[in-house]
Amino acid sequence: MGMTERSLRRLRLRHIELLDSFHTNSTVRAVAEQLHLSQPAISKMVREIEETCGMELFVRSRRGMQPTAQGLILIRQAGHMIQHLRAAAEQFKSLEIGASGLLRIGSSSMTHELQPAIVELQRDFPGLLVRIRQARPRQLVADLLTGELDCAVTSLPPDWLAQPEATQLTLETIAKDHLCVVVSSKHRLARKKSLDWRDLMGERWAVSELDGLTRQQLISVYLHRGLAPPTPSLESINHKTILEVVSLDPDLLGVLRWNQARQDSELYGLKVLPVGPRVPLPEISFIVPKYAAAEPAVVEGLRVALLRHRPRSDSARQATS
Repeated sequence: MGMTERSLRRLRLRHIELLDSFHTNSTVRAVAEQLHLSQPAISKMVREIEETCGMELFVRSRRGMQPTAQGLILIRQAGHMIQHLRAAAEQFKSLEIGASGLLRIGSSSMTHELQPAIVELQRDFPGLLVRIRQARPRQLVADLLTGELDCAVTSLPPDWLAQPEATQLTLETIAKDHLCVVVSSKHRLARKKSLDWRDLMGERWAVSELDGLTRQQLISVYLHRGLAPPTPSLESINHKTILEVVSLDPDLLGVLRWNQARQDSELYGLKVLPVGPRVPLPEISFIVPKYAAAEPAVVEGLRVALLRHRPRSDSARQATS
């Protein structure tokens, strides 16, 4: 007898929790400790699940229980179910404190479209609690896939889009982006009308950490020209730290995303250097998991607001492309 929709409906919530626990544990002992049950009880529940589904879901060995292809599918879907229940619990808590709902947004603090979009969203949905989590793009993706976030506004490395997990997400471009160099208005290059990347050799630099995308792109620019990449004077994951330090040091160059620099550079009294050729960066996207737990109307409201507040140059370019 094969697995059918009717047989799956006979699974109990405790079975779903057990399957989900196998996502991070491969031994009966580890699963038993996580669920506070005995090992014989875990083994009995696994047999119950297999009998209900009518097929073998785990291969037993001395190393533990290894899920079959069918077992992996059930484990993954069980994870989605558990995360939906956890998201519902968070929604309940937001209602208990007087909010009308909850939207959990991930951001890598690189876009100016998000802040005004949230203000607009909360006007359309009075009482909505918006919870923002800032992290690196790869961590945001992990949180989206585990259901800890409802959506994210970030830029994904091109290599990640080729991963199988990418099929579980829906992406929509919010803004184009490229590498940008900013300096104090007192820097000797501040009044230049045109510069090549070679012209910046020997300068002092404030950059992101080595695994940051802007830093990697900067290194690539020089390596492709057969030149030694710049040696940084300052490294920081926070783009505003770079802006602040560059504004105080007239001899320092700061490397940012254009989307970070286009408004903040003026705020800090900085100049964007006209460096060419332009070095494109991955687009900033609005990302939603296909198993989204948030109210669809709220997520759609944020998407529409983000598109409304994206840079005009991007809107015009996309309209004519």
